[in-house]
Amino acid sequence: MSNDSAILGAIVRQLVDECRVCHCHGDECAIGGGERCCWLDELRTLCNNPRCIQVDATRRTQAAREARQRRVRLQVFRAK
Repeated sequence: MSNDSAILGAIVRQLVDECRVCHCHGDECAIGGGERCCWLDELRTLCNNPRCIQVDATRRTQAAREARQRRVRLQVFRAK
């Protein structure tokens, strides 16, 4: 399975209308001041809870770092 297929499969498996970090359904998190969370993205898979936004950003950074490391290892392997 190619990396693109794996990424696409992971996206398809995401549950719509459920936050991919805290698993709320878009109005269950109390984010302060008596306000409830709402959807941050068009696919409705990330709520606007500040903790969820931070965790998502950290995960994306880590995934980008790992992808970059895989590309470098592949380039080194091909160069041998």
